[in-house]
Amino acid sequence: MTWSTRTNAPRRLTGRAAQARRARILARDRVCRACEEQPSTVVDHIVNLATSGRDDRLVTDAELRGLCKACHDAKTHRESMASRPSRRRAAEPHPGELDTPRGWQGGRHPYDLAIRESVALGISQSVTPETNRGEQ
Repeated sequence: MTWSTRTNAPRRLTGRAAQARRARILARDRVCRACEEQPSTVVDHIVNLATSGRDDRLVTDAELRGLCKACHDAKTHRESMASRPSRRRAAEPHPGELDTPRGWQGGRHPYDLAIRESVALGISQSVTPETNRGEQ
């Protein structure tokens, strides 16, 4: 049984073949290919397997590189954050600008119309829905 429960998870290379490939890549890239300062300690897929959906057993050595742990962790974090949906809410219009279920649009609510009529007629008292209903 595989570690991942995803049915579409790419197959991973395991065992002696994986160990031999890791040794080959780290021997080829002795210094981190990203920062070029630290020794490489981690074998990195240039295009991550989750994005490519490729079978790890088919990946060639040209598609792998040696990185130091700090660079690999930073790259992995960037890739995981890019694949996640944003937690910020999308900008929403002001509630007064929304169409309500009854079809009222920006200022066409009966209460708003009553206020406009009272201003146009010069009535100084404030109009509330309760007082507006009483006049009907």
